[in-house]
Amino acid sequence: MPRAVWTAILMCLIPMAFGQSGEQQIAAVLNSIRPDAIVTVKKHSSGADVVEVTMLDGKYPQKLLADQVMRMGLENGTGIRGLQVYTTAAEDPQMRFVKASFATDDLVIGGRDARLRLQPIVRAFAGGPESHRIGALIVQFAGQKPTERTINTFRSDSVVLAGRVLDAPFEGLEYRVALLSQDPTQIAIPDFHDPQAKKPEKKPEKAAPSSETPVLRFVLLGVAALAAGALVYFVVRSGRSRSEGVPNSRRYP
Repeated sequence: MPRAVWTAILMCLIPMAFGQSGEQQIAAVLNSIRPDAIVTVKKHSSGADVVEVTMLDGKYPQKLLADQVMRMGLENGTGIRGLQVYTTAAEDPQMRFVKASFATDDLVIGGRDARLRLQPIVRAFAGGPESHRIGALIVQFAGQKPTERTINTFRSDSVVLAGRVLDAPFEGLEYRVALLSQDPTQIAIPDFHDPQAKKPEKKPEKAAPSSETPVLRFVLLGVAALAAGALVYFVVRSGRSRSEGVPNSRRYP
């Protein structure tokens, strides 16, 4: 069975996940989907963000990856510098990866207004050619710890994501992201949780598509029938995470 169909079937489980045990089940579904790319962001002592992108397809076009990195800088409004794109050397074709490394700014913003900018990263990889379509990716923020402003899970008509805390030796935050839309302009991910923000109204359930509708389209409609913009965030007190007054939130060790 083609990978796209397997992905579609797995995404069908997401509506059931929301009806059962919330973001824990969402994370489990996302963990079952093999990512197409891994993006690691690390804050340098100079204040710059050092980014490494690994495409798991060893035949991924380097020019396409370079263009997507440039788009990431445009989406973030900071540009990029020191870009290097290369293919790792390995005798086993399955161990060859296409990588990009570069520096940028403001993907990670610390201090009182702490935020993690997932949106420009995810948007950069949407809308690629069918032969190299990115359906899922992992975004890692090395050395970052969750705060009350940190997003835990988020879902909308265009994207579903779930975060978790990574222990040593990596130590940081990791987000697994599934793209439900390949239109970058439709992908909107908040940089942080705003406790004053108005909760989105629940959308009415959409009619089931006809039998002629492609499987993936059926899945996307099913996911879109969920409440758009639903967000769960980390709540941290006294050096540890805990759920407190947050619907569908879960405890992080």
